[in-house]
Amino acid sequence: MWIVVCDDDEEYGRQIIECLKGITPRDDQLTLYSSGFELIDAVHRSMQPIDIVLLDIEMPGLTGIEAARELREISPATVIVIITGFIQYALKCYEIRAFNYLLKPIDHVKLKNTVDEVRNRKHYDAPKTLFIQTRENHTFIPLGDLLYIESYRRALYAHTRGASYKYYKQISHVDKELSRDGFYRIHKSYIVNLSHIKKVEKSSLLVILSSGKELPIGRRNLKGLISSFTDARRKFDGIL
Repeated sequence: MWIVVCDDDEEYGRQIIECLKGITPRDDQLTLYSSGFELIDAVHRSMQPIDIVLLDIEMPGLTGIEAARELREISPATVIVIITGFIQYALKCYEIRAFNYLLKPIDHVKLKNTVDEVRNRKHYDAPKTLFIQTRENHTFIPLGDLLYIESYRRALYAHTRGASYKYYKQISHVDKELSRDGFYRIHKSYIVNLSHIKKVEKSSLLVILSSGKELPIGRRNLKGLISSFTDARRKFDGIL
């Protein structure tokens, strides 16, 4: 796993890193950043998502809360653990959907228990993600949040309920990547998440998604879509 400590008190941050070295496997990657700006910049530049961030709240420039909000947008699968010297900040955990909070000085046993719990959850329930690379940054979108992918004027658009992400890649390559993860190419320009299909209109050749969005079905794709959608529904309903 990749574990990051983000604390403007670099000396204290190094102490946490040293503690982590004693309670994590040798192949874990441990990194220290001293500001929220450093953290967010690293996420944009990295080609892999951070697994856990131990994030201080009170930092100059970009605060821990502000950094956490940005992190939620660009790397939603990253687990955030708040580290703070003030009990009142524990309430902020709910606002940024933090996994836990640890009060300074951090108890080594509690730190180990938190990291182990995250590791176990990621092992059994690690969300698959779609990696999107643009000139400006990288983004990891959990596949469960992805409604559909659209090809338009040589660009791809990955659509979730709350945002759309533009990037450049051949739709045929994305189709191959996602075909085993519950996605189906319904049209030359669209790949849909089968779990988000609400209805298939055979007569009008339309798919209606859970968001209400309607997408066209290629006539040649209809038969395969019906078969894949039926199989997926059985899995979702626990029949298979």
